[in-house]
Amino acid sequence: MNIEIDVRELAQAVLPHRDEGMLAMLWGYFDESGMNNQRDSTVVAGFFGPMQCWSDLQREWKRELSRVGVNAFHYTECRGRNHAYKNFDKHRQQSHLENLAEIISNSGLAYVSALFQGDYGKVLSEFPNAKIRFPHPYSICFELLVQDLISASRRATNPESIVLIFEEQGQFQKRALETYNLFKFNNLWPEIVSVIYSSSKSAIGLQVADMLAWEVGRYLFRSPTKSNQNDFPLIKRLLNTESIYPKGSIGVLLTEEKVCEMFRSPGRQLVIPPSLT
Repeated sequence: MNIEIDVRELAQAVLPHRDEGMLAMLWGYFDESGMNNQRDSTVVAGFFGPMQCWSDLQREWKRELSRVGVNAFHYTECRGRNHAYKNFDKHRQQSHLENLAEIISNSGLAYVSALFQGDYGKVLSEFPNAKIRFPHPYSICFELLVQDLISASRRATNPESIVLIFEEQGQFQKRALETYNLFKFNNLWPEIVSVIYSSSKSAIGLQVADMLAWEVGRYLFRSPTKSNQNDFPLIKRLLNTESIYPKGSIGVLLTEEKVCEMFRSPGRQLVIPPSLT
């Protein structure tokens, strides 16, 4: 049985000052999602913002799911019109996706996304020590997004505490928590007060993040020049909004060449935390 996470109760439990803070909900897609069979493909994406925005979105999201008779949204199921969406025709499916995208775009939440596409083996062959700290592109995407969230918090008039909620990711979950604990111990991520893993069936915010991660992955891995924005109801709205990225950008896209360049840069030398060896 999945118990729904209420953002107000979560704020009361983990934030230093109940509603004064940001909540970030993130979702990851990896090779097994079927984005690309020839190259490593990883997306970590989601939304962040104040508790009130999440509370308002949660209410509208539940209303839309109730309207169509679905208990929980999962983008792959909706696109494939199977499981809870098996009785949907194309028009009903598209209308539902457009409504959900509109709820997100009107929520006041900002988005973050980091993507890797390429041959990660080439990165590890040039930088074998990277496998200790970054055994999978997910690790790089995770750290980049945390840094983006911290930068956003520090730019705020009153820097805010951040709670991170991730979709449960099995093998990657343990490493991400180890990284967080190590950085927190060394006071490098003071703004992050908690990292929680949950199921999307329990957290509406993760259903929202699922929609972004799915669309961002397909949109960028197909390449924007070959993508029809009408196939991506959320992307077409977000490209016209302000976020932490320049207008018209949907996130950070990494290739093996860009990652190797990062590791070669004097200011980005690989430092292997001792507890991750």
